[in-house]
Amino acid sequence: MNNLLAKISSLLKKVAKPVLAQLPFFVFTFLMWASSCWMEIRDMINEGAWRSTTNANILVYLGLAFFYSYCVTLIVHMTKSRVVKIACYMLSLLVFFVLWVLRKVFFTNITPDIMLLAVETNADEAGEFLQTYIFSHGAIVAMVMTLVLTAVIIVVERFYSRIRTAVANSRVLAVIVAVIVFCSLFSIRSMVSLLSCRTMPDIEKHFTSYGTKGMDNLSQIVYSIHSLNISSTEALGFLDISEKEAKSGDAVTTAADSLNLVVIIGESYNKSHAGIYGYPLNTTPRLKSELEKGNLMVFTDVISPYNTTSKTLKNVFSTNVMQHGEHWQDFPLAMAVFHRAGYNVFWWDNQLGRKGKRSIFDFSLNSILFHPRLLFCYSMRNTESLPYDGDLVDDFLKEVKSGKKSAHQLVVFHLLGQHVIARERYPILDKQWTHFTPDSVVNNAPYIDDNARKDIAHYDNATFYNDYTVGRIIDMFAGTNTVVIYFSDHGEEVYDYRYGIGRNHSENKDANNLHCLNDVPFVVWCSPSYQATHPQEVERIRQAVDRPFMNTDLVQMLFDLGGITTKHRNDSYNPISSDFKPYRRMVYDSIDYDAVVHASIGLKKGH
Repeated sequence: MNNLLAKISSLLKKVAKPVLAQLPFFVFTFLMWASSCWMEIRDMINEGAWRSTTNANILVYLGLAFFYSYCVTLIVHMTKSRVVKIACYMLSLLVFFVLWVLRKVFFTNITPDIMLLAVETNADEAGEFLQTYIFSHGAIVAMVMTLVLTAVIIVVERFYSRIRTAVANSRVLAVIVAVIVFCSLFSIRSMVSLLSCRTMPDIEKHFTSYGTKGMDNLSQIVYSIHSLNISSTEALGFLDISEKEAKSGDAVTTAADSLNLVVIIGESYNKSHAGIYGYPLNTTPRLKSELEKGNLMVFTDVISPYNTTSKTLKNVFSTNVMQHGEHWQDFPLAMAVFHRAGYNVFWWDNQLGRKGKRSIFDFSLNSILFHPRLLFCYSMRNTESLPYDGDLVDDFLKEVKSGKKSAHQLVVFHLLGQHVIARERYPILDKQWTHFTPDSVVNNAPYIDDNARKDIAHYDNATFYNDYTVGRIIDMFAGTNTVVIYFSDHGEEVYDYRYGIGRNHSENKDANNLHCLNDVPFVVWCSPSYQATHPQEVERIRQAVDRPFMNTDLVQMLFDLGGITTKHRNDSYNPISSDFKPYRRMVYDSIDYDAVVHASIGLKKGH
């Protein structure tokens, strides 16, 4: 036993030796490479968003930063080179400085967008950038902090040389350091998982497990470079096809009169919480009013193929047919087809991110939709998100008022809807939007506690505000020849059948889970003018409300309503066409939705 303990003690000392010999270097390297973790922790505490799942994720990233720092310290210790040590310090300080400039000047971290901007910036643009920002308040603060940190490092390094021997011989410190080093090894799997990703969906799946909050600096850099490499490879063929289609495709429109096609994309909409779908609380008063007037058609059996925005919308707005096994990147973007057919295309998006904050999911989708090579397909678009969806409508009204007009227009609004934290999706301080309270909650299941009631009330209020936003868009086009289509990218659990809110990204999905996450609202509103001039089309829409289909069939419906003739049109997947043919609806690429959900007791179609 004594022999074993001696061996363990010897191993611990050997592991800790590089750190104890170069303790200031290790500590400062760790603090600098984990600086984004500390800043994220501070921000989350200030915002009251400190949650257990996020705590675990940040511990993983802190562990990675610790492991990187140990590896660099080991190199410095083994080489015993002053030049190597100074070079490593300079690299760490440079990354630290850049991160602080990004945070203080541009309110962002190191992201694929930032990395792409850096790669594409030429010498002249770099010079203009420096002239503009080098003496800004944020940049000066970053410079001062970096200089102060450099001075502290010099002082501490000199002081440590006097006590190095005593510290290096400390058994307690050796044990502590060695144990933390061994614990940090468990964090390596996060980096291995990231580097193993081969597609953007792989990266999205990775971050549903490890999260994006509090990433250490090196993880941010690796993620940004790796994402850019994957997205550029993945999108290359798609961009070529879409650009060619927009410039020389066969699309034409036969629509004789002026027409507005308006698409509103909702977010994280649990259909069971919509008044128009039978929810006891009137969360959709405006849509219910339009339904009673006969202007709104409510589709009862529409599902989404995935529970993530990016994967769903790539397939919604590509002209591929998923049911044929066709991949979105092998077919052109729908907006390219509409552009070629002579439509003005407007896209107003509230999921672009604000103040430079772009998540992996934003980047994955937007790097495709708004790639520089395809921007000519859009007549106008916004470039930054706003606090609430109502603000997005205001911005559209202000900007498009003097913008391009044409006889035919495709207008897309991508809302925040009820995304992630419902209480942040409506003006919570304005009493007119706090329509529902915890006492209003109708779910009386045994597992519903006070916190659940609060969450449900927030979700219902966000749904109520979403209804208002959709109503404002309808009002905008009420006096014109217009069809408005609203659907959600996916659903959300809201304590419906168990204690939990959000989305389950595990591969084990039962009927209840699929019903909550994949069964989505889908409604069509026709203006009085459109109803008067297109009675046959309106009747076809009414006849189709109970047809089972997927939201990825949207483009085929738009081609029909827009009078567009193109080789990419396939009416057998157009829900309002007499040629429509029902098909097996596969979700997550391998699950037969109808076989699982509609065959389950207690889950009836359309509810």
